[in-house]
Amino acid sequence: TEVVVRDLFFNTPARKKFLRSRATEEKHIAEMITNISLAHPEIGFELTFDGRPFLSSPAAKDPVPRIRALFGRDYADAMIPVSGSEHGITVNGFIARRSFTRPTRMEQRIFVNGRPVESQAVYRGIREGCGPTLDKGRYQPCILFLSLDPSRVDVNVHPAKREVRFSSDYEVTGSVRSAV
Repeated sequence: TEVVVRDLFFNTPARKKFLRSRATEEKHIAEMITNISLAHPEIGFELTFDGRPFLSSPAAKDPVPRIRALFGRDYADAMIPVSGSEHGITVNGFIARRSFTRPTRMEQRIFVNGRPVESQAVYRGIREGCGPTLDKGRYQPCILFLSLDPSRVDVNVHPAKREVRFSSDYEVTGSVRSAV
């Protein structure tokens, strides 16, 4: 399957005026494709802007080649696999070594049932799992996949469906902390 998007707002100029600069919009698109490709390593992805290749990631069973293709060798080499299961919540993925930190949470990528999300409960579990040796204001990049019963997740917290809440934040935080 090939998906091509052209002239998205050609007949709705009102929406076009709310777009940011070309570079900003391309960055948003690349971020979205990056997240989708991380959630589905078995599918190959290519992203081009005006004929110039921007991202290419072939299908693979193992997510490590995908991480290497998207973020580079140093990033992939700094990642440590994590996994755990508690309270019906399965956590799998990767977290960076303690020496590999960033000043923002931007590189902490969280997926719940295959959906890229943001959740304070998960961020708290990562922080607690990393322990007190992590400097204040520093964050370890991670790519974590949580699987749990969909009835325990509320995705209707924000119109973009990016932020989620759980029926039991404590259990989610504990499961992530244990895995990390």
